[in-house]
Amino acid sequence: MTVQSGSMEPTIKTGSIILIKHVEEHFEYKKGEIITFKASKNSNKIITHRIIEVLKSKTTVQYLTKGDNNFIRDPAPVTEGNIIGKYTGITITHLGNLVSFIQTNTGLYIQLQD
Repeated sequence: MTVQSGSMEPTIKTGSIILIKHVEEHFEYKKGEIITFKASKNSNKIITHRIIEVLKSKTTVQYLTKGDNNFIRDPAPVTEGNIIGKYTGITITHLGNLVSFIQTNTGLYIQLQD
């Protein structure tokens, strides 16, 4: 995953590539772990934030999340079905900036000139 905002700085820097591990269904995450998930109101938006609280009921588990660099928690709890995976702790700093540039018209033009 490419990190496109500073919400997790200084833990994860903007422009980094991070490795995410997909886990089996019904896996229970713990407070403090960093997860990648689909936003509740826009499934095309992918977010990587830290779990600050685990909400358990008899039938469901939900997670309250917050970016390390954000002042307030995310507005909606994350449901199990929206979780993509768990951050592995592996980060390649600034590689995401290069990948994003290559995907622009200018980056494509430079590639075609070689």
